Amino acid sequence: MPIDFNARPNVLPWPPLLFLLAFIAAIALGSVVPLRLDLPGAARAIGVVLVVGGLALYGWGVVTMGRAKTNMMPNRAADRLVDGGAFAVSRHPIYVGGAIAFLGLGVAANRGWICLAALVVALAIDRFGMEREEAHMAARFGDEWTRYAARTPRWLGPGSLELLRGRSKT
Repeated sequence: MPIDFNARPNVLPWPPLLFLLAFIAAIALGSVVPLRLDLPGAARAIGVVLVVGGLALYGWGVVTMGRAKTNMMPNRAADRLVDGGAFAVSRHPIYVGGAIAFLGLGVAANRGWICLAALVVALAIDRFGMEREEAHMAARFGDEWTRYAARTPRWLGPGSLELLRGRSKT
């Protein structure tokens, strides 16, 4: 049965489940066939920076949605279009932050399976989360969504850093 994108973007909250399943799969694979990256300490420190930065973006997205008093569940209808705060730098800062933190964890922990799982889950979330949520938002908010999507990258883009420097609405 096709999804009514005007009613909701997903039947299940796919993106959170995809993160969880990918992490479990990476740990399981790593216990059977270890895949160490053998990265130097400086590269692993970059992994820590990615974890912290990803979690900061994730948290900023959650706070922004909380301040807007809108639904955060990916399987429920959007109450309103949020375009300020973290949503001025990415249309999906919670997913993007989670993916960045997940990749950073793999780099910091020197675990190849976690890095690979982070990349696979990012692709899956793009397809099963972001695309569906964007179809939902377009159905619910029409031209307002179209204008927002035209100025804000799905992931992160060149204009994101400029917005982070002080031109964000929240």
